[in-house]
Amino acid sequence: MLVENLGRGSFASIEAKNNSKVALPSMISARLMSHTPGRLRFRVASVHRHPSTMAQIAQILQVGPVERVRINPCNGGVTIYYDRDRAGIDRIEATLQELPIAFKTSISDRSEAATHLTDTIAAVNRQVDRATEGEIDLRFLVPLGFGTLALRQLMVEGLQLEVIPWYALAWYAFDSFIKLHYTL
Repeated sequence: MLVENLGRGSFASIEAKNNSKVALPSMISARLMSHTPGRLRFRVASVHRHPSTMAQIAQILQVGPVERVRINPCNGGVTIYYDRDRAGIDRIEATLQELPIAFKTSISDRSEAATHLTDTIAAVNRQVDRATEGEIDLRFLVPLGFGTLALRQLMVEGLQLEVIPWYALAWYAFDSFIKLHYTL
Protein backbone atom coordinates (compact mmCIF):
# COMPACT_ATOMS: atom_id res chain seq x y z
CA MET A 1 0.00 0.00 0.00
CA LEU A 2 1.25 3.44 -0.85
CA VAL A 3 0.42 6.76 0.78
CA GLU A 4 1.61 9.90 -0.94
CA ASN A 5 0.96 13.51 -0.10
CA LEU A 6 -0.20 15.73 -2.94
CA GLY A 7 1.66 18.92 -2.09
CA ARG A 8 -0.19 21.32 0.20
CA GLY A 9 -3.59 20.08 -0.94
CA SER A 10 -6.11 18.67 1.47
CA PHE A 11 -6.06 15.19 -0.06
CA ALA A 12 -3.73 12.21 -0.08
CA SER A 13 -3.60 9.57 -2.77
CA ILE A 14 -3.80 6.00 -1.56
CA GLU A 15 -3.09 2.95 -3.66
CA ALA A 16 -5.83 0.47 -2.84
CA LYS A 17 -5.75 -3.33 -3.02
CA ASN A 18 -6.89 -3.31 -6.65
CA ASN A 19 -4.05 -0.85 -7.53
CA SER A 20 -6.49 2.00 -8.14
CA LYS A 21 -5.78 5.41 -6.60
CA VAL A 22 -8.19 6.65 -3.95
CA ALA A 23 -8.20 10.30 -2.84
CA LEU A 24 -8.94 10.96 0.81
CA PRO A 25 -8.71 14.06 2.97
CA SER A 26 -5.09 14.34 4.11
CA MET A 27 -5.98 13.64 7.73
CA ILE A 28 -9.14 11.93 8.94
CA SER A 29 -9.89 12.18 12.65
CA ALA A 30 -11.11 8.97 14.26
CA ARG A 31 -11.56 7.45 17.70
CA LEU A 32 -10.75 3.83 18.46
CA MET A 33 -13.84 2.17 19.91
CA SER A 34 -12.85 -1.45 20.58
CA HIS A 35 -10.51 -4.25 19.71
CA THR A 36 -11.06 -7.96 20.05
CA PRO A 37 -8.88 -10.58 18.35
CA GLY A 38 -9.91 -10.58 14.70
CA ARG A 39 -11.95 -7.36 14.88
CA LEU A 40 -11.11 -3.67 15.28
CA ARG A 41 -13.69 -0.89 15.45
CA PHE A 42 -13.20 2.84 15.13
CA ARG A 43 -15.46 5.83 14.55
CA VAL A 44 -14.67 8.55 12.03
CA ALA A 45 -15.26 12.19 13.03
CA SER A 46 -18.56 13.65 11.85
CA VAL A 47 -16.93 15.92 9.26
CA HIS A 48 -15.68 12.82 7.37
CA ARG A 49 -18.90 10.77 7.50
CA HIS A 50 -19.91 11.32 3.90
CA PRO A 51 -20.90 8.03 2.23
CA SER A 52 -18.29 8.48 -0.52
CA THR A 53 -15.49 9.18 1.99
CA MET A 54 -16.54 6.21 4.13
CA ALA A 55 -16.58 3.97 1.04
CA GLN A 56 -13.07 5.17 0.14
CA ILE A 57 -11.86 4.41 3.67
CA ALA A 58 -13.29 0.89 3.38
CA GLN A 59 -11.65 0.43 -0.01
CA ILE A 60 -8.14 1.37 1.17
CA LEU A 61 -8.45 -0.77 4.31
CA GLN A 62 -8.91 -3.92 2.21
CA VAL A 63 -5.21 -4.81 2.44
CA GLY A 64 -3.02 -7.56 3.86
CA PRO A 65 -4.70 -9.68 6.50
CA VAL A 66 -7.95 -7.66 6.37
CA GLU A 67 -10.76 -9.99 5.33
CA ARG A 68 -13.66 -7.54 5.36
CA VAL A 69 -14.44 -3.93 6.23
CA ARG A 70 -17.92 -2.83 7.30
CA ILE A 71 -18.87 0.85 7.36
CA ASN A 72 -21.80 2.81 8.74
CA PRO A 73 -21.82 6.35 7.33
CA CYS A 74 -24.66 7.36 9.69
CA ASN A 75 -22.56 7.01 12.85
CA GLY A 76 -19.09 6.94 11.25
CA GLY A 77 -18.43 3.37 12.33
CA VAL A 78 -15.72 1.33 10.62
CA THR A 79 -15.25 -2.31 11.58
CA ILE A 80 -12.21 -4.19 10.30
CA TYR A 81 -12.34 -7.98 10.37
CA TYR A 82 -8.89 -9.53 10.00
CA ASP A 83 -7.36 -12.98 10.07
CA ARG A 84 -5.83 -13.13 13.53
CA ASP A 85 -3.90 -16.28 12.60
CA ARG A 86 -2.10 -14.45 9.77
CA ALA A 87 -1.45 -11.20 11.60
CA GLY A 88 -1.63 -9.78 15.08
CA ILE A 89 -2.81 -6.37 16.13
CA ASP A 90 0.71 -5.00 15.59
CA ARG A 91 0.43 -5.58 11.85
CA ILE A 92 -3.05 -4.00 11.73
CA GLU A 93 -1.77 -0.98 13.70
CA ALA A 94 1.15 -0.64 11.27
CA THR A 95 -1.29 -0.70 8.35
CA LEU A 96 -3.45 1.97 9.97
CA GLN A 97 -0.42 4.18 10.70
CA GLU A 98 0.35 4.26 6.97
CA LEU A 99 -3.08 5.76 6.29
CA PRO A 100 -4.08 9.40 6.76
CA ILE A 101 -6.12 8.59 9.88
CA ALA A 102 -5.36 10.34 13.18
CA PHE A 103 -6.61 8.30 16.13
CA LYS A 104 -7.47 10.15 19.34
CA THR A 105 -6.97 6.98 21.39
CA SER A 106 -4.58 4.11 20.83
CA ILE A 107 -5.56 0.48 21.29
CA SER A 108 -3.73 0.02 24.56
CA ASP A 109 -5.04 3.20 26.25
CA ARG A 110 -7.35 2.81 29.23
CA SER A 111 -9.27 5.44 31.11
CA GLU A 112 -7.88 6.74 34.37
CA ALA A 113 -10.74 5.12 36.31
CA ALA A 114 -10.14 1.74 34.64
CA THR A 115 -6.41 1.94 35.37
CA HIS A 116 -7.05 2.83 39.03
CA LEU A 117 -9.59 0.01 39.45
CA THR A 118 -7.28 -2.52 37.79
CA ASP A 119 -4.34 -1.45 39.96
CA THR A 120 -6.47 -1.67 43.13
CA ILE A 121 -7.71 -5.16 42.31
CA ALA A 122 -4.16 -6.27 41.47
CA ALA A 123 -2.93 -4.92 44.83
CA VAL A 124 -5.69 -6.77 46.71
CA ASN A 125 -4.85 -9.93 44.77
CA ARG A 126 -1.17 -9.60 45.79
CA GLN A 127 -2.19 -9.21 49.44
CA VAL A 128 -4.37 -12.33 49.28
CA ASP A 129 -1.56 -14.20 47.57
CA ARG A 130 0.94 -13.20 50.28
CA ALA A 131 -1.50 -13.93 53.13
CA THR A 132 -2.19 -17.45 51.82
CA GLU A 133 1.42 -18.08 50.76
CA GLY A 134 0.39 -18.48 47.13
CA GLU A 135 -2.35 -21.04 47.77
CA ILE A 136 -5.35 -18.82 46.93
CA ASP A 137 -5.93 -15.76 44.76
CA LEU A 138 -8.91 -13.69 43.64
CA ARG A 139 -9.38 -15.87 40.57
CA PHE A 140 -10.34 -18.62 43.00
CA LEU A 141 -12.12 -16.53 45.65
CA VAL A 142 -14.54 -14.70 43.33
CA PRO A 143 -16.05 -17.87 41.81
CA LEU A 144 -16.05 -19.50 45.25
CA GLY A 145 -17.98 -16.54 46.64
CA PHE A 146 -20.59 -16.70 43.87
CA GLY A 147 -20.83 -20.49 44.28
CA THR A 148 -21.36 -20.12 48.02
CA LEU A 149 -24.09 -17.52 47.45
CA ALA A 150 -25.73 -19.84 44.92
CA LEU A 151 -25.81 -22.72 47.43
CA ARG A 152 -27.11 -20.46 50.19
CA GLN A 153 -29.84 -19.09 47.90
CA LEU A 154 -30.83 -22.63 46.90
CA MET A 155 -31.02 -23.84 50.53
CA VAL A 156 -32.92 -20.78 51.83
CA GLU A 157 -35.25 -20.09 48.91
CA GLY A 158 -35.45 -23.43 47.19
CA LEU A 159 -36.09 -23.36 43.46
CA GLN A 160 -38.06 -20.09 43.55
CA LEU A 161 -37.43 -17.69 40.71
CA GLU A 162 -37.18 -14.50 42.75
CA VAL A 163 -34.85 -11.50 42.86
CA ILE A 164 -31.57 -13.40 42.38
CA PRO A 165 -32.29 -17.06 41.73
CA TRP A 166 -29.74 -19.66 42.71
CA TYR A 167 -29.08 -20.65 39.11
CA ALA A 168 -28.02 -17.09 38.20
CA LEU A 169 -25.45 -17.13 41.00
CA ALA A 170 -24.35 -20.62 39.93
CA TRP A 171 -23.86 -19.26 36.40
CA TYR A 172 -21.82 -16.34 37.75
CA ALA A 173 -19.61 -18.81 39.62
CA PHE A 174 -19.05 -20.91 36.51
CA ASP A 175 -18.66 -17.96 34.14
CA SER A 176 -16.22 -16.03 36.33
CA PHE A 177 -14.15 -19.18 36.90
CA ILE A 178 -13.87 -19.80 33.14
CA LYS A 179 -13.13 -16.16 32.31
CA LEU A 180 -10.54 -15.78 35.05
CA HIS A 181 -8.73 -18.97 34.03
CA TYR A 182 -9.00 -18.62 30.25
CA THR A 183 -5.72 -19.10 28.41
CA LEU A 184 -4.93 -19.47 24.72
